[in-house]
Amino acid sequence: MRGDMSIKYRELIEYLNRQGEAKVSELSQTLFLSESTIRRALAELEAQGLVKRYHGGAALVDPVAQSSIRQRQISYLSEKRAIGKLASTFVQEGMTLLLVGGTTVQAMCPYLKGKRLTVITSSLPVMNALAWEEQMQVILLGGVLNPTEMEVRGGLTHLTLERLRADLMFTGTTGLHPIHGLMTDDPNGVETYRTCMRISDEVFVLADHTKCEHYGGTTVVCGLDEVMHLITDSGLSEPTRTYFEKAVPRLHLAEV
Repeated sequence: MRGDMSIKYRELIEYLNRQGEAKVSELSQTLFLSESTIRRALAELEAQGLVKRYHGGAALVDPVAQSSIRQRQISYLSEKRAIGKLASTFVQEGMTLLLVGGTTVQAMCPYLKGKRLTVITSSLPVMNALAWEEQMQVILLGGVLNPTEMEVRGGLTHLTLERLRADLMFTGTTGLHPIHGLMTDDPNGVETYRTCMRISDEVFVLADHTKCEHYGGTTVVCGLDEVMHLITDSGLSEPTRTYFEKAVPRLHLAEV
């Protein structure tokens, strides 16, 4: 896809947000993109749970509830797709994966399709993207729905996790602080994150380069030494790259 495609995705979503739904031909004329490009874009957005396609067009899915997550899903889209693709290369047939929220984790879903896997998740968009995969068993964790993030959380989530295990855990993050480590904006979610890490054999943190350089988040989840794998993108500055190569056990860069 062209380098400006993340902008076009944003324009597509904004148009659907205003109109509610639109025909492919209408979107093509409005956004100055070919109908085949529009169809590919809608297919990816449907896989992420943002739109529902019908013959000749598409409608936005729950625009009020998904406003926050929708904006993040179309930010740094190329970087997230590259990270998701690289992350999927660590997945082998028959594995049990724990996919914990986050729009970068959701970007893995297209690259997991067709594999024989068990997927444990707290994310409704992840569930929607993988629910119809015949070779997958998808386990949706219990809990209280957070409509802003479209994921479940809380005591029920924690209790369910206690009975499960995973080969690989993939999680996003609000930010990676060079001193404090993996950060979140949800203080109530730390115990759940820690439980997820404990029941998983290997932990992968997926974060685009901006998360490694701007240190978002208010609450510490774990130190950098507890992050077994950090997958980010090639937009990382050289000083930041050098730092994280020493701070985390394994750093992987996805080429954008």
